[in-house]
Amino acid sequence: MRRTIELAALLLAAAGPAAGDAAAQQPRFYYPAPPTAAVRVTRDVRFATVDTLHLAMDVYRPAARSAKSPALVFYSQYWPSEGRPARESNDWLVSWARIAAAQGIVGIIPDIRAEPGTGNATTPARALGDDFQRMIAFLAAHASEYGVDPDRIAVMASSGSVSAAFPAVEDPRQTAIKAAVMYYGSADVTSFRRDLPLLYVRAGMDSPSMNAAIDRLASLAVAQNAPITLLNHHSGQHGFEGRDDNAATREVIEQTLQFVKRATAPAYQAAIRAGQLDAAAAAHLSTGNFHEASLVFAELLKQRPADRQLRLSYGQALLADEQYDAACAELRRMTPPGEGSFQSILPGTRACVLAGALDTAVVWLQGMPKAWVQSPYVGGLRADSVFAPLWGRADFQALFRP
Repeated sequence: MRRTIELAALLLAAAGPAAGDAAAQQPRFYYPAPPTAAVRVTRDVRFATVDTLHLAMDVYRPAARSAKSPALVFYSQYWPSEGRPARESNDWLVSWARIAAAQGIVGIIPDIRAEPGTGNATTPARALGDDFQRMIAFLAAHASEYGVDPDRIAVMASSGSVSAAFPAVEDPRQTAIKAAVMYYGSADVTSFRRDLPLLYVRAGMDSPSMNAAIDRLASLAVAQNAPITLLNHHSGQHGFEGRDDNAATREVIEQTLQFVKRATAPAYQAAIRAGQLDAAAAAHLSTGNFHEASLVFAELLKQRPADRQLRLSYGQALLADEQYDAACAELRRMTPPGEGSFQSILPGTRACVLAGALDTAVVWLQGMPKAWVQSPYVGGLRADSVFAPLWGRADFQALFRP
């Protein structure tokens, strides 16, 4: 019974999102097929030999020769004892690869095995795919032979294949993978790379449980400040490429291919790399890891000491981490007592009060314009127990007199 369930799930993962119905056996693909002359196909490119088994991939290239094009690897597993590789049996992925090639992207359909009897289709034992690693290494090493830019490799998976592909691409060691596309599927991912642009495509008419899982993963990626783009095909079904023949479906396919080209482009990749520390600091701050946030902000300030917003964020991280003396001192450097900056005065005075520097806190508040004092934000200090040590001071009470 277990093998029957595994095989059914594998067919869903490897034979196309609509597997199980008659239409899926000869999958439609609702996007104009490119002319045969627009695509060059190189079949059976051997990328590894394991024991006596040859592992190969089919390469779909733009007919117009180019020294370097982005590559899109279509991730789909199979059990050798129970079926042929996707490149030989999956017209759905062939359609994707041909369309990608016609739009200037080298499409790659490789042999990626699953291990029968050691896992199930939703959590395969070969979760990080030895074959997948071999294929990526081969593609990076032989990129020029197939017109691939080795710095522009992306990976795409859909439906059941997402369960294995998603953890594989989010592995921080997979630096050769520069972008990823996941279609209407979920996986066990707890940590997202901040150097990997991700397009996560959701089919609005999919099952509630699947979309709830996608929503949770997307929310986690946002909380970790990963470069994620959530694309919601609001009227699309699971496997919409072959089930919903309309302009919205074709637009999603076009956006997917444009994402691969733009997200792997050198300028965008350079921006992603340059922003790594900033993204990490913001992620630590938003997830409540204040101590780590303070350490990263401190490192950033060494690089950009004149950045006022950076210094404010650093002071706020110190305050949240209960490093009150340091927060008071740092925010004073941003806005000296007697000068006004609404953003820094409130966290700064809070830090100074908690640090016991009451005179500094009051002098700082005295530098505010009168209009600020009348605002609910400042007026609220008289009800905030943190500021109780100031309440009895005449100079503090004087701040609020007309």
